[in-house]
Amino acid sequence: MSKKPVTKKLLSDVRQLIEDARNRVAVTVNSEMTMLYWRVGKRINDEVLLNKRAEYGKEIINLLSLDLTLQFETGWGVKYLRHCLVFATSFQDDQIVYTLCRQFKITPTKNKITIPQKNPFNFAHELQVAFPKCTIS
Repeated sequence: MSKKPVTKKLLSDVRQLIEDARNRVAVTVNSEMTMLYWRVGKRINDEVLLNKRAEYGKEIINLLSLDLTLQFETGWGVKYLRHCLVFATSFQDDQIVYTLCRQFKITPTKNKITIPQKNPFNFAHELQVAFPKCTIS
């Protein structure tokens, strides 16, 4: 029996399957992390800021950051929690956040939304008007 060489078409098809799967995983992870950041910010906002206890709120965010950092090590500093808070107050409806994060790359900690180049619609202006606190690129 002779071995058949791998054809360029087969190699190309398998590479594309792998790339497509990687892209779907990246979108899913980005969506879940974005929703987590939004939920954390919303929870902090509901607990601390709606009661208009500014000094108490600062103390709570500091203590929450310390506790989270002890358990999860990095990624939950005071500055990061404040970014989550700003994100949740910029986008107040979880369904909007979910829809946007499935379509665009959202970086809540930098208040940035990246629109894919292949996007058939021009959402940049509409997003900037709707969410002036975010950088749209």
